[in-house]
Amino acid sequence: MALPSPMPTGVLMARTRAQVAQGYAYESLAVRYGRADGTLDPAYGEFEAVLVRLPGVVADDPARPLGAPPPTPTETMSCRDVTFDRRGLRDGERSMCFTMGTPVARLRCTPDQIWQRAIADGAPAAALATVTFRAAMGATWTFTIDDEPRAVHVYGTYPDDCAPVVEAPAP
Repeated sequence: MALPSPMPTGVLMARTRAQVAQGYAYESLAVRYGRADGTLDPAYGEFEAVLVRLPGVVADDPARPLGAPPPTPTETMSCRDVTFDRRGLRDGERSMCFTMGTPVARLRCTPDQIWQRAIADGAPAAALATVTFRAAMGATWTFTIDDEPRAVHVYGTYPDDCAPVVEAPAP
């Protein structure tokens, strides 16, 4: 399957939400060198989501008939990475797995919404920025633009408190 270029962060967010539907929660998410229009820069852009499934979480099997015995709860913590950069998309189990804080099952904001907040606060809309979410930081987003040669430094933190948005179904 051919991947879009530039890659929309919404496509990657849908990929992470599919993992959340399987019992995972967000430990962290980072969009590096993303644009205000919700795409990753083709040369520099990167996306990384670290997802954690804690022991005892039961991920449902969509093929399980209604009323059949539920799946067995997990006994150990497991982690997944969903990453994208110019080398392509990767989605798989992570060998080292730990969490700091409580993973978040649902993000209220998207990187695009954080971009819009930062623009409202004066961030230059034509720049490339890094937008990160860390569960260990109290469900807070960080927005950064650092361009040392041009002496442009923008930094902001935003709570994960966006209003719910109805999403279109996946294609």
